[in-house]
Amino acid sequence: MSGHSKWSQIKRQKGLNDLKKGQIYTKIAKQIVMTTKQGGGDPNTNFSLRMAINKAKSVNMPSDSVEKAIKKGLGEDKNANLIENVTYEAYGINGATFLIDALTDNRNRTAADVRMIVEKNGGRIVESGSISWQYDILGLITLTSQTEEEKQAEIHRKWNDTTTIRKVPTGLSVIEEFELQCIDIAGVKDFISEKEGEVYTISIYTQMDKLDAVRKSIEFLGYDVEQAEIIKKAQTEISLEENDIERNQKLMDAIEEYDDVDTIWTNVTNL
Repeated sequence: MSGHSKWSQIKRQKGLNDLKKGQIYTKIAKQIVMTTKQGGGDPNTNFSLRMAINKAKSVNMPSDSVEKAIKKGLGEDKNANLIENVTYEAYGINGATFLIDALTDNRNRTAADVRMIVEKNGGRIVESGSISWQYDILGLITLTSQTEEEKQAEIHRKWNDTTTIRKVPTGLSVIEEFELQCIDIAGVKDFISEKEGEVYTISIYTQMDKLDAVRKSIEFLGYDVEQAEIIKKAQTEISLEENDIERNQKLMDAIEEYDDVDTIWTNVTNL
């Protein structure tokens, strides 16, 4: 089951340096509204909401904006328009496909805007179901291993009989042992580890409906889950030549800059 993860290249979400703060705040606020609507307004029991709030904190989003988004998700803001999730399907250049997830309070406006952006940049919007069948909807849990500094701190804590290990200890043999613990958990489909410097990034793919149960099982084992989310992964992935990469990149950048767009999924591994 071990291997190298490509999911981070396939899931496209721009960071604070790529979009204006206002755009980032708008996107995260919509995520908070949707996760609250789906799982309630308590981040202690709604893990997706907790992740969205953590994302808001990471970009210094004002706390009152977070609270306002939670109230909107709970339906307490009577003046707020209803936000819903909608997905558009598009072909890019030379075999590239895209699923475009948007959060909108006006379907007609967003559909027209997305179509215009896609077609203006060389792509083509297609009917619902034309592309989505080529993608699997999975759960994805992400963890990272300890750094050497964290490892030494843990040794010190254990010497003094204080806290327990929360991150996965570093080292390939330990990662393989952790994999053996995880593959027996019901709902786990794949386990992929990738080393960057001294730290391993561990990606655990799950059945969509088992995501939260697997997350809780991993946390019960004593490990700290950094991210748990539903993803859309292409069943067949492709790699493009440089010229096609540039053209598809321009298309994706244009789509991502639109406020209503939340996430873009693609079958191209080298974008």
